[in-house]
Amino acid sequence: MMTKKAFWILFSVIVVIMGAAIFLAIYLPSRSEEKNIAEELEEANTTNSLTSPSSSNRDRNPAKGDDYPGDLLKSSIATRETISSRTGKRIKRNAYWLTGNDVNDQNSLNGIKKQARQGKVPVVVMKMRPSQGLNLNEQDRNWEYYKPTSPHLTWQDYDKSLSRFTRALSSVSCLVVLEPDLLMYTTDSDNQQHRWMNAKYEEEFLERAQRVVNRLPRSWVYIDAGNADFLSKNMNNLELVSTALLRVNGIRGFSINTMHYVNRTFNEVYARRIYCRTGLHYIVDTSRNGGDFSMQALSRIRTCLFDPPNMKEGQDPGWSWGRNHKPLSPRYRRWIRQPGSSYSSSSSSGNTNAPDRASAGTNRNHGNNNRLNPSDQNYDVESYNNRINNQGNNNNGNQQSNNNQVNPRPTQQHITPASSNSESNNENSQVTIRSVQEATEHIRGFKSQLRRCMSQKSFTTAHDANLWIKAPGESDGRLYSYGTYHSCLINHRIGCDDSCQMLISANSRPANCDCEGQGSNSDAAQAFPFANYGG
Repeated sequence: MMTKKAFWILFSVIVVIMGAAIFLAIYLPSRSEEKNIAEELEEANTTNSLTSPSSSNRDRNPAKGDDYPGDLLKSSIATRETISSRTGKRIKRNAYWLTGNDVNDQNSLNGIKKQARQGKVPVVVMKMRPSQGLNLNEQDRNWEYYKPTSPHLTWQDYDKSLSRFTRALSSVSCLVVLEPDLLMYTTDSDNQQHRWMNAKYEEEFLERAQRVVNRLPRSWVYIDAGNADFLSKNMNNLELVSTALLRVNGIRGFSINTMHYVNRTFNEVYARRIYCRTGLHYIVDTSRNGGDFSMQALSRIRTCLFDPPNMKEGQDPGWSWGRNHKPLSPRYRRWIRQPGSSYSSSSSSGNTNAPDRASAGTNRNHGNNNRLNPSDQNYDVESYNNRINNQGNNNNGNQQSNNNQVNPRPTQQHITPASSNSESNNENSQVTIRSVQEATEHIRGFKSQLRRCMSQKSFTTAHDANLWIKAPGESDGRLYSYGTYHSCLINHRIGCDDSCQMLISANSRPANCDCEGQGSNSDAAQAFPFANYGG
């Protein structure tokens, strides 16, 4: 017969064994999940993982398309969770950034391929424009105040990274966003001097955008068009951006509100205006436009552009109805010459009405006088081209020549998605984009249907997707170092007032200029949501 002492010893052993089993059942799967998530981290504020030998071999030998089953018309948009190395909190992310930083870019490429192998469509943002050659006005310099400087000085540096990215992603179906805010800076209609000087820089960028379209036949490429505040200031901004977008053959469309806070209604209005002029589809950055801050007038939003109060997440990332619609086609009158590019079906990109990518062939002729004309046709074309060609070659040292030679119309040859990759075999090949005159004529083809198009919402016809290009909670630089994650940045109440102004040097930031420990807005603060925004 078991003694009382033996019974309690046996009971204690059983309790310890059961407790250990329960602990292992809960703890080990949790740690395994965290380890899997941590492997995807590519941002500077999270733990970086080294590339394994197997992934290195895959990068040297790009996988076939079958290895990446994602389909732009069928698959879901990829999202993921990462873990902050500072706080351990989970962060919902949607976009992978390629910025010219070799380590972070390799981690991003690994993450992109991992999600593509899972049959999803990754979101890729390329932001690494050269720091030389772009002239900014005071307002634009303020918007760049906290952003890190690009590691690339010239377009030659840019090309090296671009070639690496396009080789790695040529077989992957992605949504690619090119250079947020760049067209907003180059189409500076308020300062014609900057517009004049930035024309060559814009030209260089549009040619790189054409290369991306040519080299990524399975992806949809979007060029960023800025934000509704910029587009609303001057009608000429709208026209210049629309013209620049149409100079690139085969793009799916444009992105709007990237890293901005403008609400859904304003974004749709100005996206519709570009869509009705170009036929191009669009995507919207909804990561931070769901709070009371975004419900204000644009003039009020302008007074606190960085880490604003009462900011919340907008609509979750996902497809919209426009994905299943073809791009809008222009209607030409007989006396209007159509742009010199044919229209054909491109099953690989979904641009069934987009100009054939063959028009973006090689052997570019720099001598087309129409390529860099300002919108004012009264300018002296030869004088304008000479000025652009003779200004400091900060970008890539290439000078234009033969200013009196007319650029021939683009070739009518059709190329298949497989042959469109031939350019990637010649990294030094140049591409041809539409001239300003050709893009303008293309816009003219939409004029007859502009009024009817503008009278109808574009959500169901042209809106491809909502994306979170910048993760909610990542700092703009006012309250914390740029790009670091702080959950309190969602719906805090630190306005851009005298104690914590919109532009603050990191070395002189006041001690109370942060949101840690202050929590979210209370009901009392919500009663006056715009009281402390500044301006």
